[in-house]
Amino acid sequence: MIVSVSSGKGGAGKTLISTSLALSYDGKIEIIDCDVEEPDVYLFLKPDIEREESVYIEVPELIKDKCTGCHKCAELCEYNAIMKLKGSVLIFENLCHSCGGCFLVCPEDALLKKKKEIGKVKYGVISEKLKFKEGRLNIGGTLTTHLIKEVLKNVNSEIVVIDGPPGSTCPSLAVMEKSDYILFVAEASPYGISDFKRVVEMVPGTKKRCGVVINKVNGNIDELEEYCREKGIQVLLKITFDINIAREGSRGKNLMEIDEKYKNKFLKIWEKILGGDNAR
Repeated sequence: MIVSVSSGKGGAGKTLISTSLALSYDGKIEIIDCDVEEPDVYLFLKPDIEREESVYIEVPELIKDKCTGCHKCAELCEYNAIMKLKGSVLIFENLCHSCGGCFLVCPEDALLKKKKEIGKVKYGVISEKLKFKEGRLNIGGTLTTHLIKEVLKNVNSEIVVIDGPPGSTCPSLAVMEKSDYILFVAEASPYGISDFKRVVEMVPGTKKRCGVVINKVNGNIDELEEYCREKGIQVLLKITFDINIAREGSRGKNLMEIDEKYKNKFLKIWEKILGGDNAR
């Protein structure tokens, strides 16, 4: 069972919920941080890192003596990673998505395959029962989805929690497609509701079961609850805005440490997830 924690916007409390979900589970479990541009699960769980591996892509490197300036590679590239020049081409490695098309269309074999590191995958342990994995994109990197797919290769733990990237873009979809269950974290603010609706619209295409935790409740949440009813998404937990949670969370404490009552609340969430409740 792979459970991904997702949100429409950053700052909704996704990592707070994903770490609480992992810590509350009574059995062996793995947590994977796929928010590769800003991974922060390690701040809450403080794992012992055992090893790390670099992730590479293949990018083209021009062999100038062979290039005849036919520009077939530049014409093919959808990402503008190759620019036409008079009698030659100019390659922008940071824009390359490693599709490999340029190597296939070059009639002179004037492109050399060159390895480029885009990020790292770290492996560690938090406790005897809790394993840790993290993807971390290199500074200035753009291939977020590519790295996420590498992080999620060979996931073999029986129960997995994924802290996914926020938003309704390709990186979020890559995580959802790998998941059995999607747990959304939503805010009842106008901005939060708008972004929550956008990310929920991605779910029908994945045909996944899902539920939602409403975080930072501080006033009327009728609009958000009505939308969830319309979409068949069960509200699994409401967390009232608490300055103490905000304060202690900023210091790297998880919900289990801040308030012990959340242990039972998250155990009930697990019962619904594993019991097949609240299916769409």
